[in-house]
Amino acid sequence: MALDEIIFLIDLINTNSNKLGKIRNDILLILQKDKINLLWLGEILCILNDSPYKIIKEILSYSSGYKYICKFVKKLYSSKNPKIKNYKITKISFPYSISTILNPKIIKKIIKKTNKILGSAIWMPLINQSFLDPKFILNLFFKDVYPLPIPKEIKFRDILHGLADNKRNILYQYIIRLFEAYYNKGGSINNKKVIKKFYKYACQKYKHISKFFLECIQDLSNKQLNKELIGLYLIFREFYIFNIDIFSHDNENALKDYINKLPIYIEKILYERDSWFNPDDPFITSPNSNDVILSDKKIKKKILSYLIEDDKNKPELVWDEGEGKFKTFTDSELIKYKKEKYKKYVDEIKIQNLEQFIDIQILYCDGYKQKMTFPKLNRKLNNFGSFDDLFKLCNIHLKLPILSDDLNMNRNKTIDFLKEINVNIIECIKSSQQYLLNFLNIKSSYLIKIQKINLKIKKCILI
Repeated sequence: MALDEIIFLIDLINTNSNKLGKIRNDILLILQKDKINLLWLGEILCILNDSPYKIIKEILSYSSGYKYICKFVKKLYSSKNPKIKNYKITKISFPYSISTILNPKIIKKIIKKTNKILGSAIWMPLINQSFLDPKFILNLFFKDVYPLPIPKEIKFRDILHGLADNKRNILYQYIIRLFEAYYNKGGSINNKKVIKKFYKYACQKYKHISKFFLECIQDLSNKQLNKELIGLYLIFREFYIFNIDIFSHDNENALKDYINKLPIYIEKILYERDSWFNPDDPFITSPNSNDVILSDKKIKKKILSYLIEDDKNKPELVWDEGEGKFKTFTDSELIKYKKEKYKKYVDEIKIQNLEQFIDIQILYCDGYKQKMTFPKLNRKLNNFGSFDDLFKLCNIHLKLPILSDDLNMNRNKTIDFLKEINVNIIECIKSSQQYLLNFLNIKSSYLIKIQKINLKIKKCILI
């Protein structure tokens, strides 16, 4: 069984040395058999020795989904009088959702073979840890090792960051695209000689890109360029800006173009309608309570306007019986038509006012359901706690607004503060961007290596 398909369930409370030794040996044997990076093994054994009263319920070799992580942490903290149990290995399903024309069996094979070449990504549990050095996290990040801080009190934040990482997913998607391009050129997916090369070249490219960023992190650390380092942390750890364009074999400057677009990618995330960073507060909420000022009727009207706005650029195929052809709409006619369409199509809009969020459920006449979640101002303000320590590391000192009983004043202060946070985030990103471009000019050998791989990939596709 491949290590990226299993969860270890290990109970070690009040265990004796023989039991501990057996588990150590079994873990080591499995790791060696699957040729997995043993970087984290020493840390695991330290935890087993130093925390005999704790349970390490699951050692995750790869993300198995949010619910598994929550289950793991809840078990860890809810075990008051646990009994000694034997550990067992449980197979889990792949959590990936990838759009492709390929058979699902081929997708599983791609994931399995890629992980065999690179080694499975590793979860590294850290007992009684909370805040970790960004440089430490980034270094592990580009080695596909994810620290799993387990503080004394339950905090899901750091755990979920690892789950959201998409580097491997992007690599799988890229290999899938290579398969599809080869198939579309008349190639056979059963041509093992060519398929083997796709795996080899894609993984080589992945390693070169990872090594480039690892060198950047080390150089930034040596030069104590904290703003640039924090910018990289925000890019990869907070916003997960790692997309398939970085692998493009048709663009010789894919890595450079990716770096040039970083501020654009980040701004798009910051100002998405449901973003925790967006200063816009469409439903008029309070920053120091869970109050929502806008009435449900007006909220529903806004939701309808969002549906129409999101749909405005999509054509409508309406048959005109009199003309005997599809109707041509002017811009104003199209908007009017969409308004009428959604009034008829939407059966009900349910609004749930939560402590820090507004949950919207849209029920359509055909039975389809759509959910939207909007953070309130109080949630957006609380989110600053995630960034305060990071900003301080690069000498950015922001102070939370002092709120009073005046709702309008509080809202204005909070909105201005959110804008200030975003300005500083973009400033860090741009500092990182400029540094990366300069470093890429110095380390141009990476571009040359990637370009050589691209030529080999193009040659394979055309075979």
